[in-house]
Parts: sequence; structure tokens; C-alpha cells
Amino acid sequence: MAHDYYPWAREVASGIVDVDEVYESSGGMIVATDPVQDLTLDFTFTEHVDDAVAKHFLSGLCGGGLAIRGASTDGSPLYHDEKLAAIWPGVVHQQCVFHLLKESNKDLLHAVAAVRKTLPKLRPRRRGRPCRRGRPRTERVDRRKLIAEHRFLFTRRPDHLSEEDRKQLAMLESIAPQLGDLRRFTDELHHLLSPQQTPASARQIRDRMLGDPDYARQPNLVRILARLQGAKLEPFIAYLGLPGLERTTNHVERKNRRFRLLQKTRYKRRKPHTITNAMKLELMYQKCRWQQAHPTPQHNPVPQARLDPKASTNAVA
Repeated sequence: MAHDYYPWAREVASGIVDVDEVYESSGGMIVATDPVQDLTLDFTFTEHVDDAVAKHFLSGLCGGGLAIRGASTDGSPLYHDEKLAAIWPGVVHQQCVFHLLKESNKDLLHAVAAVRKTLPKLRPRRRGRPCRRGRPRTERVDRRKLIAEHRFLFTRRPDHLSEEDRKQLAMLESIAPQLGDLRRFTDELHHLLSPQQTPASARQIRDRMLGDPDYARQPNLVRILARLQGAKLEPFIAYLGLPGLERTTNHVERKNRRFRLLQKTRYKRRKPHTITNAMKLELMYQKCRWQQAHPTPQHNPVPQARLDPKASTNAVA
């Protein structure tokens, strides 16, 4: 692979990488992909994945000498800004916004549950028949149960809400006004992370959310905002204003799911040496498919100016 694959990978790579790990009972595998060229660049399988293994793998990516200008990760401690900057000076580090939304949705559901528990429980009916025979029973609404059944409306993306969903939200807000603050928080959070924002406008939205007294009264919302305070927001908006770059690790995760599918149909791919050989074979097949699709290899890197965070600040919203 060092003689056949790595020189070709360095030639066609765009300089943008997604990095993620896959774990097995026998160890773990770090995978690096190129989302611009839709390629798996390199991998390493080891018994224990730690800082030393990650540093050694990233510094020797594709045999070393690969110029990396942008890296997207899932926020793992293995890939802190300082560690990536020591390996690739000047690299722009983007953390996956989907992982941020995933953790935020958990806290939002906890906030909905906290509001639901403040409502009085529905008193149970008396056993037996009604006191007056033939009198119809009155329909009672269990407000706690109603909120629990529609709790996921408070984490749904704004553009995915139907007209019926909005009617349900209005009805739930009439039961507990605090729920309206939770839905408004979700809308603002998605607005902050929208690709139409610039880094400057995203910071303004974040500052407005931090200063909202309605959010400050709910501990679960304060926990979400703590992840966006100060410099913590910067990795999530690093690629804002840079067209053509995804702010997620979807590409490398799709590649990892492809390997899981291949592993499912071949039960011997469970040991370290069989996993390593299967990945090497997949990379060589990938090279053959690329060469067939591109008879005249073209180098299509992302221009350096597009990865300048200062230049992205002035991008049109």
C-alpha cells in the first residue's frame, strides 16, 4: 500500500479530511476520509485507541506529507484544537453540528419532562359505577400524558413542522407557558447553526440567547448554552461561509457504515488482521474505481482562500 496507494491518494486528495473511530471487541479503528473527493484516505487498527495512536496516525496520514487545511471531527478528546494544530499548523477545525444537536435534544427532552412534572396528576376515578345510573362520564384530559405523547415536537427542526404540529404546540403552550420558551429555544438554536449564517451573525444570535432571562430560568437550557459560551462556539462555525464544505462528519460515518455492511456478510472480518486486510483491499478497489471514472486524473483541491476563517466572516448571509 505504501508504494501503490499512498502516492495516488496524496495526489488526488483535496486537503479536507473527516476523522472518526470504529470500535470492535478486539480493538478500535481510526478512519480518515476526504469528503470533497469522496474517498477513504487512510485507516489504522489498534488494540487501544488513545492520544498517542491518534497523533501517530494523523501525522503520518497517507504515508506523511499530505497538506491538510480543514478537518472535521465529532468533538472527541482525541482531536482537540491544540492537538490538530500541532500536527497540521493552520488547520481549520470543524466539529460536527449534528453531535451538538444530538446532545442538545437530550437536554431539551429533560426540560420538557421537568415542566410536565410540575403539573398536577390526574386524580383516579372512583371504583364502580357512577353514583347516578345512566349519567355519562365526563371526558377528562390528562395533561401530563398529552405532553409526554408530543414531547418530540420540541426537538423537531423548524422546517419539518407541519401545520398540525404547530396547532399541537399552541395547545401544549396553553397548558404550560414554559413549553413555549423551549420551542422558541429550539428555533433559535437551529437558526444559529444554519448554513446561511456567517460567524459574526452566529455569535450575535448566541449572545442574544445567553442574555435571555426565560432561558436562564431553566437549568437544562443553561446546560446547552454552556456548550456555546465564549470560544466553545468557534469549532461549530469554522466552516460557515465556506461553500462546498459540510459541517458534519457524515461522510466518514457513511464510510464506516459501509464497512459494517461488508463485515456483516463476511463473518471472518472480526479479528485485527482480517479487518486490516479487508480495509486494504477496499482501498485498492477504491483506487481502481476512481481511475476508471477519471481516465485523466485531475487534482481539484479546495482553494486556500476558502479556508481562511477571516475571509469567511465577510461572507454574504
